[in-house]
Amino acid sequence: LGTIRLEGPLRKGKTSFHMAARRTILDMLTSAFQRRAQTRQGLPLFINYNFDDFNLKLNHIFSPNSRLYFSSYWGNDRFVNQSFDGASPQDKSAVPSKLTRLRWGNRVHALRWTQLIGGRWFVQTILHHSQYQYAYNDLRLAPDLSGDSLKVVQFGNVTRSRLQDWGAKVMVDYYPT
Repeated sequence: LGTIRLEGPLRKGKTSFHMAARRTILDMLTSAFQRRAQTRQGLPLFINYNFDDFNLKLNHIFSPNSRLYFSSYWGNDRFVNQSFDGASPQDKSAVPSKLTRLRWGNRVHALRWTQLIGGRWFVQTILHHSQYQYAYNDLRLAPDLSGDSLKVVQFGNVTRSRLQDWGAKVMVDYYPT
């Protein structure tokens, strides 16, 4: 897993940020082993999985009684499976006979403003958005030998879905002494 993080002030005492990004590196290692096994043993299969995500947070102080917060998350996962029937994957003209791709991911964003009013009233206003998306491709591939050049004919299932949610809320709290 590769990770990078950055954080610090943008305006000293007023605005700060935090960023973090990650990505799997396991797929890079397994890809090398799979290609080696394909070369030595002619294995007709290639499988790959990876994910990445990104976080961002911003904070700003308008006054001791008023603050603004923003946060965001992006995450993606990917899975690929290729199989080769009757051909070696090293053969550059080999066409995968089956290709399965699965991708999914989330996005979440929030903006929150907090304010202290008169010492006893506390108000929070929140705007948020979230999204989930999903894509699944299960394809069968075959060479089209009807012409002079090699073309790939594909058929199979493709499924896509995307859900979104937008929202806003205001919360008011009173704290008696």
